Amino acid sequence: MRRQIIDPRNALMQHVPMSVEQVISELRQSGRCIDKPLFSAGDLQTAEQGLGIELPLSYKILLTTLEPEMTNFYFQPPARHDSFQNLIVFATWDEDQFAFDTERKMRVITLLGTSMRGREWEDFDGWLAHTWSMSNRPASTE
Repeated sequence: MRRQIIDPRNALMQHVPMSVEQVISELRQSGRCIDKPLFSAGDLQTAEQGLGIELPLSYKILLTTLEPEMTNFYFQPPARHDSFQNLIVFATWDEDQFAFDTERKMRVITLLGTSMRGREWEDFDGWLAHTWSMSNRPASTE
């Protein structure tokens, strides 16, 4: 039996938070992206099956649409954290990691260094809006 691959970009747009679409638009306008998917829908579906979770729709839409380019920031294939099995690491920024907490409705957790928890966001959309606004502001010359 052939498995069907569902493309998250075809999801009903009324369920997609506007912030994701705005970030995609701003990334394209700024030239700070590679305008091809970082992951295919099949890649993310395989990851979901292997991890036994469902990744947030906005995460899937962003990364099956383009590859963001932000200084020292990298999206990576989702994987369980070595020490905290409830955390699914999806990105790094310098030494910090960002992860979905599977025990807390996929809240986004910042891991500072190897284990200390930092800031948390209720969802991927809030995290994405914050991260993009932080990486998109001009560098201070002071």
